[in-house]
Amino acid sequence: MGKEGYFLRSERLKFRELTMEDVDNLQLIFADPIAMKYYKATKSIEETKNWIQWNLDSYASDGHGLWAVHLKETGEFIGQCGLIPNNPRGYREDDVGYLFVRKFWGQGYATEAAIRVKEYAFSDLGKSTVVVYMAPDNLPSRKVAERIGAQLECIEPGENVKWGVPTCVYRLNAE
Repeated sequence: MGKEGYFLRSERLKFRELTMEDVDNLQLIFADPIAMKYYKATKSIEETKNWIQWNLDSYASDGHGLWAVHLKETGEFIGQCGLIPNNPRGYREDDVGYLFVRKFWGQGYATEAAIRVKEYAFSDLGKSTVVVYMAPDNLPSRKVAERIGAQLECIEPGENVKWGVPTCVYRLNAE
């Protein structure tokens, strides 16, 4: 980890591992019904702690997970983005995940963060492919996936199911 625990940086952002001290930060997203529109429901404090623990376990077992994303300029927490193990189709795939505090939407932060995570997955972790999963009607998330160069793989009803709902799969291959 670099100075102040930030280990990844992009033009405007810096990334660090989540800690239990991020409960309030994540609640800015998880307690917002608009930000959580494409998920089963908002998350309670206890569910947020469980989410953080899941990421801590992922760091330990896989070396990566979702990371806290902060603005370089101010240090303000703006969301989470990272690489998470996923298996909605019955086999493991590494998923570029991103979810941001609503007041930071529409400023290119999710795209910038996802590009940096994609680069990290390919160059630092040696991954040959990563995916991005989202609800078919989550058009903002689909646009981010497309902006980072991901290609829609399939959207067959019943084929890709995450959290019990139909799911789009976008794939990125290492260059």
